[in-house]
Amino acid sequence: MYLILSFDVATKTHKRRSFFLDMLMRMLRHCKGRNVERHNQSILCTLCHDQYAASNYMRHEVNQPGIIRWPHTNTIPRRAKVFILRDIYANQKIWLCNRRKIMKILSMAICIIIMLGLAGASQYSFGTKVTSYDSDFGAPLRLYGAPNPGAAFSLGYWETGVVNGYDDTDVVYLHQGVSLGAAGRVLSNDVRLTPFGYLVAGSKVTPQDNDIGMQLNALVGTNIVWVNSHGGPGHDLDDSVYIHVGLGPNTVTNDVRLSDVSGLPPGSKVGNLDPDLPNAFAVGTVTTLDPIATAGLGGLIAPLASVRYIDNNGNGQYDYPDDIYLITALSPFPAVRVNDVRLSGPV
Repeated sequence: MYLILSFDVATKTHKRRSFFLDMLMRMLRHCKGRNVERHNQSILCTLCHDQYAASNYMRHEVNQPGIIRWPHTNTIPRRAKVFILRDIYANQKIWLCNRRKIMKILSMAICIIIMLGLAGASQYSFGTKVTSYDSDFGAPLRLYGAPNPGAAFSLGYWETGVVNGYDDTDVVYLHQGVSLGAAGRVLSNDVRLTPFGYLVAGSKVTPQDNDIGMQLNALVGTNIVWVNSHGGPGHDLDDSVYIHVGLGPNTVTNDVRLSDVSGLPPGSKVGNLDPDLPNAFAVGTVTTLDPIATAGLGGLIAPLASVRYIDNNGNGQYDYPDDIYLITALSPFPAVRVNDVRLSGPV
């Protein structure tokens, strides 16, 4: 099998034409072409058959500039973006690209590399719990702090209704820094703990989103609590986790679920007719804090170690690809462990 490439000399400068032909010759040699030769505006490459037959074919058959030919096959115009040359005997393909196409391919490769930069981010959903066979089990965790804005994560809500005060229409956020005053505006990479329109719970705020820059109010005195469903010594996979916005030992209306509760999804709020109203919160367990965490002044979460993140892109600060976890063990450990709750969804 052999092929002939002939190019229209009127459409390119000599310099550009020479560059293109040289590039094709290198590509053909890389694709196991033998006896690759250049004859003025053409390239001759013998893939299977003898050079003498190919030379005769070139001398007698090549008469149309701008055409790529195979013996006994159709012709393909050079205007095609990519030429696919098939060896009809060995069933091999050779891809020949012009320089513009190569730049497009390089651009696509760069985009793929950028997307792969996010590949370290968790593929698990918001509100799911870590098990020992999950890919993020054992991943190192970082404390939130400088150079990130603010000293810690906080709990705050955006007042979206006409009635002042927290209610069922308001969007709850895990905010960077205090949820108060000028510092309490929704930032990029804040996490929505309840849905906002089509943006689901666990999603992160981006500069293009409609809630960027909205004023937050701190959920002061709010606790992150859990329900000991089976009476075990500590928090486990089956236990429900809530943001408790009221007082008292039981769930109340508009508490936020941070885990699935009998099919009610993480990020949903407790309603008046829901089966988990009221549920009693755990007290006096051995291996888990009761409550797990508390939101103090400005909504800042304490203890600081109860909410940590994985630095997936290794830049030393919290940003979009990083996954956030609620640490449920009594003695926080600097790595993801079983029963930790994912506070952000896949990016």
